[in-house]
Amino acid sequence: MDLSATDVRLLFVLEAVHRLGSLTAAATSLHLTQPALSHALGRMRSVFGDPLFVRTPRGMRPTPRCDALAASARRVMTTICNELGAVSPFSPATLERLVTFSMSDVGEMVLLPALLDRIRKDSPHVNLTTVTMTPGRLAESLDDGAVDLAIGYFPDLKATGLERRPLFERSYQCICAADHPRIRGKRLSLARFLAEPHLVVRSEGRVDKMFETFLRRLGHARRILLSVPHMFCVPAVIRRSDLIVTVPYSVAQGLAHYPGLRVLSPPLETPRIPVTQVWSRRYTDDPVNRWLRDLVSELFAGK
Repeated sequence: MDLSATDVRLLFVLEAVHRLGSLTAAATSLHLTQPALSHALGRMRSVFGDPLFVRTPRGMRPTPRCDALAASARRVMTTICNELGAVSPFSPATLERLVTFSMSDVGEMVLLPALLDRIRKDSPHVNLTTVTMTPGRLAESLDDGAVDLAIGYFPDLKATGLERRPLFERSYQCICAADHPRIRGKRLSLARFLAEPHLVVRSEGRVDKMFETFLRRLGHARRILLSVPHMFCVPAVIRRSDLIVTVPYSVAQGLAHYPGLRVLSPPLETPRIPVTQVWSRRYTDDPVNRWLRDLVSELFAGK
């Protein structure tokens, strides 16, 4: 039996006649004319090689083969209605899945706490993970859905098929030890800034490169005594040394109350870091992705 060319709508006809026991009632239920329904019934008899229904004093009665086919038809119809029918309204409260964000360690320090609190409140069954990737791999991961949303500064993420939404801009601040032997107060002269040894965090986000390029354009140079790949060691290193570190404003404010640290205004007007959220155009209309983007905008846009 070749079912490859069988019209799936025939299953609805079979189920309706079987359930209602009347061609007239089935035609009315399916909004078909009775000749159209009779034609469909004839096609089914040909496909399955069985009369399917026979007339009796008690109306149209199904054959044993028809009983079995009707049960199968109901299962198929349920699958079709559940998986291909109208999409149920999206509800964060009932969502159960893993959500993946791409962000730097700075993003994890500044953005992740508020993001975690909000998602746990609105969607208690969602689990979160964060990743850091090269621009090329991140573009691929956004496109194939392995990463839902990227949040941060992405100057090298230039792949096509990506959408962006600006969130906010931040300048820089400096941090030194509270008992730094040569720095007093909360202001820093340019001469002192350039004379002191520096710690630089060389991260995937390239925020450090923006500041280095800015200094170089002004003709300034500084001694980078220590370079590290992550932000997390900064408080411990700075409080026990005479190094200065220049970090995004949000990070400096987050570390302002860390024991043994002092936040300083930089000696010159620094560039502003544009923070955006990025996603694949393939997922623009996906309800989960839209919910995440709107939530991130609500939490951070313009703040």
